[in-house]
Amino acid sequence: EGDIMEIKAVTGDIIKIKADAIIISQYEGAKRPEGDAVAADKALSGAITQLIKQGDIKGKLNEVNIIHSLGRLPAGRVAVVGLGKKRELNTNKVRGATAEACRYLRGKGVATVACGIMGGAAIKNEDAVQAMTEGAILGLYAFRRYITKPETDFGEIKELTIIGPEKRPMEKAIERGKIIAGAANYARAMGNERGN
Repeated sequence: EGDIMEIKAVTGDIIKIKADAIIISQYEGAKRPEGDAVAADKALSGAITQLIKQGDIKGKLNEVNIIHSLGRLPAGRVAVVGLGKKRELNTNKVRGATAEACRYLRGKGVATVACGIMGGAAIKNEDAVQAMTEGAILGLYAFRRYITKPETDFGEIKELTIIGPEKRPMEKAIERGKIIAGAANYARAMGNERGN
């Protein structure tokens, strides 16, 4: 499945990244943006804070909200994905939230996505990166598998860029994630075929 989507690690600033969309995360019950979302909120003239105040962004697990940047960021859209309650966060939830955000963006015709490392201090960076890689690959695979429209009606997410402090450990974590997700997809594909 490696040919479907390129997943790469970079260091840098998420709000300077040129992509069709960036994904930022929000915890349930948080009254204001945290982490990557702070800089994005500022660039968007406080739009995220506003949506939190209005109750549109709740941070509930796997909830996705889209904000159009209207030229205020190099990325065209900002997807805010909920991670649920901070103290309950684990790699499983990071995996699921990444899958959900990627599926949602794919449905909107987004081809390139960038995302900071989800989870902050709650999870080790490498574990979070591995979970994000698995989530993106598994999420998009499942989406393709159960789609009823012809393939051509959908774009593909061609590239996911994960932004973090150190490239090398992230690259290793991405490799691990690809291997695990690839194996899971292979097993799924076998399970979906007729018995012979």
